[in-house]
Amino acid sequence: MSFYTTFYESAGRVNPATGEVIHFDGLGKGLNELAHGPDGSILASRYGGGDGGDGSVLLLEPDGRIRAEHRLEPTPGYVVAPKSVAFDPLRREIWVNADLLPQGDGPVRYDARILDLQGREQLRVETPEIQFVAFRPDGWGVTAEVDDQGLWLRILRPTDPDAMPERGQRLLLDPQFDRGHDFAQDVQFESDGERVIIMRWSGRYHLLDLARERGTSDVLPRADGGIFYTGAVHGDVLCATLCGDVKVVCARPPPL
Repeated sequence: MSFYTTFYESAGRVNPATGEVIHFDGLGKGLNELAHGPDGSILASRYGGGDGGDGSVLLLEPDGRIRAEHRLEPTPGYVVAPKSVAFDPLRREIWVNADLLPQGDGPVRYDARILDLQGREQLRVETPEIQFVAFRPDGWGVTAEVDDQGLWLRILRPTDPDAMPERGQRLLLDPQFDRGHDFAQDVQFESDGERVIIMRWSGRYHLLDLARERGTSDVLPRADGGIFYTGAVHGDVLCATLCGDVKVVCARPPPL
């Protein structure tokens, strides 16, 4: 089964073999991004609280029932709007990054939180800005993060100490990253887990072999505008979804 959200409308699941769609109408609105969660659950972020308050992280049963919903701790003067979610299966922690939307004048800010399974905040990271997180089932993880030096990939190994933001190894992907107009929207492991793809709004992507610590970068064509979201590699072909005219764009990446 594949699960989906539509933000303003329902969430649900689709059987790719038959096309059957089941709508989870009781979940409410504002559901944003999904990830595999603990003990067979599905993690979902609720970007808005529906009452003008802070958003939340949900643990869903595969049939659409809510196992738990955890509203994020507030930041004074801001509404906390969670975006991407991920589950660290080794440490059994939930990662979530968030937009911090000012309630008055002021800039939009960003942070990331690490929660325990009861939704209690264990750590909050504001710098660097963590734009996306992904984990393999064995506890290896990666974060795409941005600071004044550019876009980085942080490799989180199971043997690393728990402390953040010092934890892991950082690799500089793009020192010219334009954080005002670009964003690392998606990070996906290949099915064998050895390579990871970082997809950016602009269509630029980074494909890295974690074992060899080698990578390549290129850009997908975006003739009709729009922004890219999810990227995936199958064999020697990379494909990504383009939001705008709703299409999939494919190319052969340069060799590693």
